[in-house]
Amino acid sequence: MREAVFVRDGVPLAGDVEVHLRASDFGRHGHGTDHAYDGVVLHLVWRNDLTGPVALASGATAPAVAVQPALRTAARLRARLRLGPQLPPPCAAAGRPGRSGCAQAGRQADQQADQTRIT
Repeated sequence: MREAVFVRDGVPLAGDVEVHLRASDFGRHGHGTDHAYDGVVLHLVWRNDLTGPVALASGATAPAVAVQPALRTAARLRARLRLGPQLPPPCAAAGRPGRSGCAQAGRQADQQADQTRIT
């Protein structure tokens, strides 16, 4: 997912979210040496089979977050996916439809994060 905006530990983050079944798939697919994945800020996985974050080609890391503990079974995940989105996309809800609106939301989150770190 490109240009995701979310809050982690009280700090707004903006960047890419990579999705795999297992956390080790990130390395197996070669993403850790591909600079196209340097914008990843979160690795969303079904099962986290690693002991730490995934390494990016830039030298940065991205935490892996597993959804299996919350959903417990693949059947529950499939049922949840069949429901579809329960809320409008954040950019549309904020009156900023389209990719450029999401990019603007990401820039605003980055600015807020910078201000949070400064103060």
